[in-house]
Amino acid sequence: GTQLVVTCEVCGRPATTECWTCKMRICEFCTLKRHWKGRTGLHWPLVNAPGKMLGELGRKQLEAKRVEDAQRAALEDPRHRTDEELRRIRDYKEAAYRLHDQLGDRALVTYDLRLARHWMWAQTPGFVYVAVHVPDGYEDEELYFEPSERVFRLQAEGSPPLVHRLLAGPLDPRRAVETFVTQDKRYFTAALPKARPGERWRRLFEGDPDGARSLRPPYALEETAEEATVVVPLPPWTEEGDVRVDVTRSGMEVGARGQPALRREFWRPEGREAEEFEAVDLAQWHWHLEDDVAHDGEPIRALHVCLVRPAPTGREVKWRKGERQDNRNWERDGGGPSARGWRFFADDEDEFGLEDTLAALCFLETGEAFLPAKPGEAAAPAGRTARRPQDLPPGVRRLLEQLLEGEEREA
Repeated sequence: GTQLVVTCEVCGRPATTECWTCKMRICEFCTLKRHWKGRTGLHWPLVNAPGKMLGELGRKQLEAKRVEDAQRAALEDPRHRTDEELRRIRDYKEAAYRLHDQLGDRALVTYDLRLARHWMWAQTPGFVYVAVHVPDGYEDEELYFEPSERVFRLQAEGSPPLVHRLLAGPLDPRRAVETFVTQDKRYFTAALPKARPGERWRRLFEGDPDGARSLRPPYALEETAEEATVVVPLPPWTEEGDVRVDVTRSGMEVGARGQPALRREFWRPEGREAEEFEAVDLAQWHWHLEDDVAHDGEPIRALHVCLVRPAPTGREVKWRKGERQDNRNWERDGGGPSARGWRFFADDEDEFGLEDTLAALCFLETGEAFLPAKPGEAAAPAGRTARRPQDLPPGVRRLLEQLLEGEEREA
């Protein structure tokens, strides 16, 4: 027999829907690319998709159930770890063993992002605050912390040291180091008293790049769909001949005469996508110097490094409506369909919510805290400073209230 089939007017496949704008019959594949018909110019298809919202709602409910199941399992068994958490434990242990086996004592002054991803730090005139995520911390096992005037060592029972580094500045031996550990031993914080109050530390540990893993990075970053611009403050006497900028496929390094090196790794997706992913077009990046004024009114020279993103690939033009897939819109692991966006630099990424803890500690001591912009936030892309409790994000405010309640109980 003969069967009548309505075909797609773009590619010839069997049509599955109709464009509401121009009434063109199209297939499911061609809903992902632009077309034109008659007097209607080039446009993206507008189609009726019954059940799409229901499907999105179902995915969100499934993700919520996955989180709920993980929480229930953790309550039933405090030693429970998800597959992703077990992978993180394996990765950090492998990196720690390899680092100490290969380098020995040099590991004290070696920066390795595979370990550094688990800690962040912030500073005030009197203290350096360190927040650590302990991937293999268990409630029924010990967590060992051995501070000294220059060495910071933290490790879980039966595991290699998660942090064993030489501090970049001396501590005051006359003052106690205050620590806090959560009940499940997964989070640790320490308040390190500076030996010279008022001194600004450029890094937490010897051997680290300038400002690595700091709550407040030593630069401002603004991102658009086409480029990312890094603004680095330099002394007012800096000339172009004093500056060196090197951009590679993996990261960026900035150096200036008399200044510490600034090195950062570009964020990359994990797995098979990392092989094809390009963060920057290496043929188009450029830099220049401008006269500027710092926050305190002092004159500076601002180094602007413009990192141009690659153009959308043919696959992205055809199937993603020309939207480039990069750190701004890449889905976060385990975060569900609505959780998207990563930091441009992998060194700045906060995978474990350490920034909120550091901001609360700084605000408790000084009455103000720097709040870096979260991935996907368009407002204040370089971050902002909160000086009133009501200006703090809800998560930081809750932590601040818990810290104040703890102080009241101790008093």
